[in-house]
Amino acid sequence: MGNKTQFYGTVSLLLALSLSVCQSVSAAGVLTPMQASGEAPSVDEAVKAAYGRAIRAATRQFPLESSGEKFRLLLTETIAASAGDFISSHEILNKRHEQDEYAARHPELKLDRPGLWQVQLEAKVDVSALRKRWAELSELLAKRAPVVLVLGQDVVEGQPAGESVSADVISKVLGKFSVETLTNKDISEGSDLSGAVTYQQALAIAGELNADLFIIAQAKALPAGEGSSSGFETSVELCRNDKDKPIEAYANTIINRTAEMAAEPASHQLKIQARILLPKLLDGFFRAWPEAVANSIEKMEQAEQKISGDKDEVK
Repeated sequence: MGNKTQFYGTVSLLLALSLSVCQSVSAAGVLTPMQASGEAPSVDEAVKAAYGRAIRAATRQFPLESSGEKFRLLLTETIAASAGDFISSHEILNKRHEQDEYAARHPELKLDRPGLWQVQLEAKVDVSALRKRWAELSELLAKRAPVVLVLGQDVVEGQPAGESVSADVISKVLGKFSVETLTNKDISEGSDLSGAVTYQQALAIAGELNADLFIIAQAKALPAGEGSSSGFETSVELCRNDKDKPIEAYANTIINRTAEMAAEPASHQLKIQARILLPKLLDGFFRAWPEAVANSIEKMEQAEQKISGDKDEVK
């Protein structure tokens, strides 16, 4: 009898524990195992890349209204940029490192090219949380799609270079995500951008054009030669129209503009410099636009309420 009592007591305890586990999983959402791979210079970055691929795979079949289908890529990459928010844990199934072949063949050059880590993992994805975020962002885009002002200035050997290669590269890439971009061409003739573009100047223009975010891209091609007086410098700042300073900044510099580089059009190297900064800029953009757009919608609704209130007072 004592053994039976102990047995039923153990079963009751196991049932209670099972119920507790089920409730905690239910509260956090159903976790779905998904395998994905990624590669990057470090293991952590490779894991992050694999996370992004897992999220992209999970959202591939998520529904969208026909009018919102053009934003599928924007939605997918926005959620993938915050992939860690939807993955509770992961197990690395396999990883290996591949050396950079050129650096390995030329150790005398001491190149800072560490090669790539390749990682395969199984991630536990909270699909319920993913669906909820997908629906929230879809609803946001139905009200207002992001508008981004991209202001650029390229200076080649001390002289403004006309149209900005950097701004052109950034605008075209954002366009692939169906993001409306405005550039130097869209600003009023009264705005003087002949010198370096200041933050306050860009902020004012973004306000005039009702842009949710603005990007300041400035690049320099210094004369060919030796030392810090030659080379290429590119800086990009990601900014919101309600902040008094950039929310993120990125820079890339190549010292020593060789004779070989000088023989090419400066725009060629400035384009390469802009593309080097694109992954970080896009990551920042995907994380920033939802809050920036929500802020713009709130401002517009407040303005409409004020106009409606003023009309009621006149009556």
